[in-house]
Amino acid sequence: MTSNLEHIGEKIRTNLAAKHAAREEALHIAREVIFHCARSIRAVHRGELEGAKTLLTSAHSLLDKLSDALAEYR
Repeated sequence: MTSNLEHIGEKIRTNLAAKHAAREEALHIAREVIFHCARSIRAVHRGELEGAKTLLTSAHSLLDKLSDALAEYR
């Protein structure tokens, strides 16, 4: 009985560790997206439209990466 509970506990710990790692990666990527969007907005205000477009493209790529990082947990 005890070894069965230990096995279940280990599976739970492993699952939670994986979720925590995915969460940490998602937070990091989300911060990068926000940073790129903020820089894009500032570029638009300065009239640097090509730079803004490049930053938005980068933000979009990061959002795809974010989606992939969390796909298992949807």
